[in-house]
Amino acid sequence: MQKNWYILYTRAKTELKVAALLKRNKIDSFIPVYYQEMQSFRRVINRSERPVFPSYVFVQTDAQSIHSLLKIPNVISLVYQLTSPAIISSDEIEYIKDFIHVHQNFTLEKFGANHNEAEVLMEEWGYVTAHTALAVERKVIKMPIPSLRVRFVAEVMQDNVFRTGVTFVQKAERLSLQ
Repeated sequence: MQKNWYILYTRAKTELKVAALLKRNKIDSFIPVYYQEMQSFRRVINRSERPVFPSYVFVQTDAQSIHSLLKIPNVISLVYQLTSPAIISSDEIEYIKDFIHVHQNFTLEKFGANHNEAEVLMEEWGYVTAHTALAVERKVIKMPIPSLRVRFVAEVMQDNVFRTGVTFVQKAERLSLQ
């Protein structure tokens, strides 16, 4: 059986509980998180973990067992794309993991269903990478996740980015991969 990545929609703020139950059942899951620092009135900085996609848990399983996951407490439904459960490619999951690992300060931008991200980036920036559209210009890096209809946007130091073949890589990221 081929395993794909699907999205479970959960009750608010129960993503980690659902992920723990999935792990206990030996089902691979992923919750992209970022850290938010907040200063209290006593000038103490609290660092809290927040999901990038609230109420979403990415889960890797086969098509036959995906509907059995709806029985897990706090799972409301699957996320659908038209009439079938949305499938996220393994590459996109890896892109999300890598982007969040390298860029701590980022935002998400939504784009429409008829929006061809690669064509727009080609028009705006003049280049597209081999595996996904990744634009670096004006100290901003954009990486779309087409199946979720969002793109990650992060500011970078222009001198920290260099071109290798057809992709742009941050020096820090390249050094950590070696």
